Amino acid sequence: WLFIPSEKSHLISAAVQQGFDFHHAKPGVVAMTKWLLDTPNMIPSYPFTQVGVGAVIFDESDQTLLTVVEKNGPLKGKGVYKIPTGSADPGEHIGRAAEREVWEETGLKGRFER
Repeated sequence: WLFIPSEKSHLISAAVQQGFDFHHAKPGVVAMTKWLLDTPNMIPSYPFTQVGVGAVIFDESDQTLLTVVEKNGPLKGKGVYKIPTGSADPGEHIGRAAEREVWEETGLKGRFER
């Protein structure tokens, strides 16, 4: 990783000549990378944050746990039971994200409680 601030931007061409490539930029700085190993580059193609949610839902008697069989994703077709899960949208409250994932995966309306 090489972080070059705006005031040193004249160094970018030298970094490129040394094999660095652009990764991302934000105000005031550019990030560049150079993979040094003789293996496929494992650096993520862009920076990101992803928040995952899962919903644990019991019936009124607290005896039965709601589970689903995944229709998409890595467990698809494996017959594995799991709780409803997914990703929160940017800026979405985690409780609302859990409610949405339950609805998307089951068609049931749930209510987030702490």
